[in-house]
Amino acid sequence: MSLLVTFYVQNCRNRADSISAKLPPVTARHLLSMLAYRVPSLVELHKILPGELLAQIYSVRRQFALGRLREFTSAHVDAEQILVYLRELERVAHQAQKDSVHVMMIGADHGRR
Repeated sequence: MSLLVTFYVQNCRNRADSISAKLPPVTARHLLSMLAYRVPSLVELHKILPGELLAQIYSVRRQFALGRLREFTSAHVDAEQILVYLRELERVAHQAQKDSVHVMMIGADHGRR
């Protein structure tokens, strides 16, 4: 069983409207670094402002459009994966912005210590 890092927005009024994206820890660290975030401990709960996250995602997409995709790939995350994960994070960030809440990030082993 592999551990995952979850980015999520929980709608307090209706849990069915909650939204999340689950990524392997290596990928989560890569994406956070790529989006110019200090990579926190992935075992603690963190809040990310949705507007800032969306701005960083749009900035990276502009770099992709300019042909700088190779600067963001690694041995662990290829170009297609990056685009899929960016779409997932963007979807979560849009929902957080719509609900006026933070994007929450938590590691799979949070609370097990």
